[in-house]
Amino acid sequence: MNLALYKLIPRALLTKAFYHLARIEMPPLKNAIIWTYQKITGADTAFAAEKNPYRYRSLNDFFTRALAADERPIDEEPQAFISPVDGRCAVFGSIEAGQLHQAKTRQYSLAALLNSAKYAEAFEGGSSVTLYLAPDDYHRIHMPCDARLTAMSFCPGDKHSVAIDLLEHIPNLFAGNERLVCHFDTEFGAMALIMVGALNVSSIETVWHGELRDSGDNHYRYSPAKTFKKGEEIGRFNLGSTVILCCSEDMIDFNNPKLGNGNKIRMGEAIGTLRL
Repeated sequence: MNLALYKLIPRALLTKAFYHLARIEMPPLKNAIIWTYQKITGADTAFAAEKNPYRYRSLNDFFTRALAADERPIDEEPQAFISPVDGRCAVFGSIEAGQLHQAKTRQYSLAALLNSAKYAEAFEGGSSVTLYLAPDDYHRIHMPCDARLTAMSFCPGDKHSVAIDLLEHIPNLFAGNERLVCHFDTEFGAMALIMVGALNVSSIETVWHGELRDSGDNHYRYSPAKTFKKGEEIGRFNLGSTVILCCSEDMIDFNNPKLGNGNKIRMGEAIGTLRL
């Protein structure tokens, strides 16, 4: 990607335009939009419950298409920590001195990502993994292990593309983009799941709150905590983006070879082993 040309893109304006374009429901216009999107991105319905792309109400409905039965089996081994999404690993590694990896040669502040120095303390010495979702991927988000949701923060921000080839060039990309930070307690330790918005990602939504878009910096606490099982759907991207997982010290060993070789990882596939 040409970085100089990329910087000329009116990111906020383009994202707002896509929000409305992706929600057009009038046939044959929405069918033409879906057809064009498929031609550009290679997106198909092979994994979807509904195989006919023109039976979706809109491009956004097509983009967030549900899985067919048994299409993404969940690794049920008690120690298996599964991928919450379909995607490729951009980077993974340890969290040291309050920093985590954006790319191999670039780091950024965990406190800035979480929008909280206090929450960041829980992950010192822990580990993180960044999973990039391509436009043709399945775009719903699932739980990587049994957990209890205790808090959530919506952080407004930029709309930079999160394409892997940009991560070395744009400092503090993830911490500066719009994002939703979800805090969980597990029997193995603390976990944060961050849904990062991006260029053309017109909104993020969760099953317990609904759509979050263009709102202020909001923090929510849940008492009692909301309980989710491994593999349970918790949210979706309405066009795009990236999920970052942060785990506390000694919680998990990220050991799937695909994390290091750039191969596609499927939702439900084990990406690590929980340390009992």
